[in-house]
Amino acid sequence: MLEGDWGGQIYLSVRVDAVAKERVEAALRIINEVEWTCNDGEGLDAYQMKSRPGRPIGGGMGGGTFPLGRIWMHSGLNSGLATWAEPFLFGEVGLPKIEQIIEWLRVENRSFRHWSHERTYKHAQAALILAQKCMNTTDSPQTNKV
Repeated sequence: MLEGDWGGQIYLSVRVDAVAKERVEAALRIINEVEWTCNDGEGLDAYQMKSRPGRPIGGGMGGGTFPLGRIWMHSGLNSGLATWAEPFLFGEVGLPKIEQIIEWLRVENRSFRHWSHERTYKHAQAALILAQKCMNTTDSPQTNKV
């Protein structure tokens, strides 16, 4: 189970035996950065829990559910982020490009409209670097500014 905002939002739940730990950690870094930018990369966590599919998970913003299928995602997640997260967790796609993260930030956070392009870019780049560290990749993040 992945959560942010110190338990204030359950992002998603997935069977632990179905995904690689480093992918869970990388996805959590990016999801948290987009969904709770104001928390400066803090307040996120991943837990392993035992339960039956369909059972509720207590937490903020309505909690969550143990997945009936591959994954359960909070309906409030940014739609682009949610579209990326499931195939990423199951190894079907890689980390997003920095331009994708910037777009998710712009859609999710109205306050970003007041941020300079440089500030938004640095914020997205920091999220991507943390995710790459979780994945143990040595590739440098995309540096082409949009």
